[in-house]
Amino acid sequence: MPGLMKVCPTCQNTYEEGVEYCPLDGMKLRHKRDAQDDPLVGQLLDGRWQIEEKIGEGGMGAVYAASQRSVNRKVAIKTLRAQLNDSEEFVDRFFREAQIATTINDPHCVTILDFGQTEEGVLFLAMEFLEGEDLHERLKRERLNPTEAMKIGVQLASALQAAHDAGVVHRDLKPENIYLLDRSGGDLFVKVLDFGIAKMTNAET
Repeated sequence: MPGLMKVCPTCQNTYEEGVEYCPLDGMKLRHKRDAQDDPLVGQLLDGRWQIEEKIGEGGMGAVYAASQRSVNRKVAIKTLRAQLNDSEEFVDRFFREAQIATTINDPHCVTILDFGQTEEGVLFLAMEFLEGEDLHERLKRERLNPTEAMKIGVQLASALQAAHDAGVVHRDLKPENIYLLDRSGGDLFVKVLDFGIAKMTNAET
């Protein structure tokens, strides 16, 4: 797009479209945005996570594509909507997802890298970045053949067995929380998402 410029989120200097990083401080540049756009895009969250773009939004918050600067790794950042920060129920649910997911050791459960709250009060989860589509979207587009359904079922069983071995009951298993990754060769690879309302069977509450 002619005339499109990029800006450094730290020093606010602008550069031409072809420049990726600020030569002054090394920050990844973002496209200049209007005031009504998401203020997190382009920011360095908690000093570690460079927010690049919003990729999803729901009732509880939003999900962003980001990079972990220290190891140059692409990640997904899930944040809680600011209006819910004062709700003990929603905050507990938000962090329960991270606390529970980190107890499960299985390649078919989403990997949580870190979680916390920034000095500005933003509650966040950092997790592995997944490329693909959820099972709900896949089923809207086309039916699964028996072989595909079996592959998904076996991998789901693996994830749920690992969760149950860790004393976790998911309680919200549905096509929207079953993610199908894009893999070379077209092989189906399943990830189970969203342990926000999961239950620990050995918990007192």
